Amino acid sequence: MVESRKGISANQLKRTLEVSYKTAWYLCHRIRDAMTVGNPKPLSKIVEVDETWVGGKKKNVGHG
Repeated sequence: MVESRKGISANQLKRTLEVSYKTAWYLCHRIRDAMTVGNPKPLSKIVEVDETWVGGKKKNVGHG
């Protein structure tokens, strides 16, 4: 779930784990809930990041 850019669907988890859709859906919700942090601390010191998407296409640039 963490390594996928857009996350993972319950159907994909179902196929991977070979369980029912209901079980996969339940697991997805439990995993996502476990990944949330109530009061996250800001990052400090040196932070390394792999595959970061910042920004995107600029809108309304070069028109007119």
